[in-house]
Order: sequence, then C-alpha cells, then structure tokens
Amino acid sequence: MLLLILGFLHYMIIKSFKKSIGQNVADKPNLFMGYRSFNALKNDDIWIFAQQMFLKNSEQVNKKEITIGVLWLVFDIVTWIIPLSLIIQAIIFFIGMLYLIIKTEICIKVKSNLK
Repeated sequence: MLLLILGFLHYMIIKSFKKSIGQNVADKPNLFMGYRSFNALKNDDIWIFAQQMFLKNSEQVNKKEITIGVLWLVFDIVTWIIPLSLIIQAIIFFIGMLYLIIKTEICIKVKSNLK
C-alpha cells in the first residue's frame, strides 16, 4: 500500500515536471524545477539533456513502482498488513530513487564524454 501511494506521488511530480518542461521552465538552471547535480549544471546543453533523461528514467521507474505497488496491495489485503511490509515497501521505493539518480548520472557522463 505504501509503495502504491509513493508511486502515485512520484507520478504527480513527473506530470508537473513534464508540464514545466513543455512550458520551457527547465530550459536553464533555475531554483524551482529540474534535476540538479554537479554534472547536470556543467552547461545549458547538458542541463537540457539531464532534464530529458531524468524524466524518461523517472517514467520507467514509476511504471515499475506502480506495478509492484498494486501487486503488493493485493498481497497486503490477502495476508493482512504487517509493519515489516511497510518497511520493505519504503526500502524498495528508495532503491528505485537511487537507481533513477545513478542511471541519470551515467547517461549524463556518457553524453559529456561524447562532446
């Protein structure tokens, strides 16, 4: 259940991020929206690429979160919710976020090395 809720919140953030990219809010580094890392802030081209890759990777991770969350909800309903279930779901969510950041950073490094 927790993973499904976190996945839904992640989905809402992705929708907001997509909308801001469509309105050119994230074209340049700003204080309000965007994926920020030392690599992403190197120049404007890398910044735009980082935003696109973060959005693409976020959507992939979110689909997996939602799928696992729905399956886990069914499992929790059948077996009754236990505290350990919530802890495991939170850990899975944070592993997904870590994977998202690492994958985005790898894409940025590959793009930076090609230039």
